[in-house]
Amino acid sequence: MSSLPIDLQFKKVEEMTAPEFDLYKTYPEASLRLLLGKRMVITPEIQNAILQHREKMDGSGFPAALSGHKISRLAQVVGIACRFDELAFDANSTLLRDPVAIFGKILEEKIAEPELIRPLINAFKRRQ
Repeated sequence: MSSLPIDLQFKKVEEMTAPEFDLYKTYPEASLRLLLGKRMVITPEIQNAILQHREKMDGSGFPAALSGHKISRLAQVVGIACRFDELAFDANSTLLRDPVAIFGKILEEKIAEPELIRPLINAFKRRQ
């Protein structure tokens, strides 16, 4: 995300204009290029997670519009965490919503396979 303008890095996806969102969609690839440029050893599995963590199971994600089993499990886990962070916290890291509701929304958005999300919902339900 460091390749994006600072004001865009902290803006909610739902609040972005179309041009801002188009720029935002470039960050997975730009982030990987940035890391590889630092001569870091990054396994292919981690590279895929970086590139694919914004994909969605129905193919509506970005940057490559991958769907289903074409998205690595690790990328799905990272995608769940990333979307949870966006939905759950404000700029001061204050929890805004109930985690069960947040994971329910992530399930609806088809961020990952349901079998990765449902255990999280169940775990937070038990805590209530």
